[in-house]
Amino acid sequence: MIPGAAFAGALVCLVALASPPGAAAARPGQTGQIAFASEAGGIFVMRADGTHVRRLRHDGHFYWNPDFSPNGDEIAVARGRGSHDAFTMKSDGSRLRRVTHNADARNDDPSFSSNGKRIAFDRGRGVANVFTIRVDGTHQHQVTSFDPSEHHFTGAFNPSFSPAGGEIAFTGFRRGRYAIFTIRANGARQRQIIQDPYGYEVDATVDFSPNGKRIAFVRRQGGHWQIFAMRSDGTHVRQLTHQPASSFSPTFSPHGGKIAFSRQGDIFVMRANGTHVHRVTHGERDEEVPTWGVGP
Repeated sequence: MIPGAAFAGALVCLVALASPPGAAAARPGQTGQIAFASEAGGIFVMRADGTHVRRLRHDGHFYWNPDFSPNGDEIAVARGRGSHDAFTMKSDGSRLRRVTHNADARNDDPSFSSNGKRIAFDRGRGVANVFTIRVDGTHQHQVTSFDPSEHHFTGAFNPSFSPAGGEIAFTGFRRGRYAIFTIRANGARQRQIIQDPYGYEVDATVDFSPNGKRIAFVRRQGGHWQIFAMRSDGTHVRQLTHQPASSFSPTFSPHGGKIAFSRQGDIFVMRANGTHVHRVTHGERDEEVPTWGVGP
């Protein structure tokens, strides 16, 4: 009979030999959690496999565009219809706090910085620009300076902080065309990294991969909106989805190996190379705008 310690060691060796080359052991929190909004205005959180769905708040307000803090403890959201303000809450829906206070403009698309201390958002009525603000609502700073005289619909939308925190990616509309830009968080070195050749064929959603090397975005292709990814300098653009249905709101998993997105009122997950697409929700709430955070 094999002694217990020796048997355990032998079992570990057998498991290691049976594992495929390069396989990594599962890590706690690797799959993480996904938050999303419903068309009815609720914010929900679930495990990345679509189980344990729970609604965070039942206060009658309309919530939209959630974004997890880097440690997964908090979620930033836009609240309101028409004129939004940015709020934060704990990932269980408690401790709701207002961050912006501007009833005359739309404050939307909040995105946490890499250290969780600041939030980027877009603000505007007619023309939008990207701002940053501390999570306590102080030290607001305007990052972009899109001029409304250039074009009636000029603006900057849907900012996404880079993992290093020094840059922000966003979608801009200028001179009749959408493009994706990056800019330093202090407003310096704005540069266009990709432009839509047709004018209205790039959606507002952008998301950095966890290592900061790639950006996921949405572009119209063949009559439908599809998920694409590119290097953060705008090169090596690759189409990831190819279904005859529109896909929106790509968000990288915390380890970068997968992307969640919405399609026809459901949340889907795929590998970051576009393979192994599977649905994780089933149309009960008209789920939209997912965000993927680390596990609780």
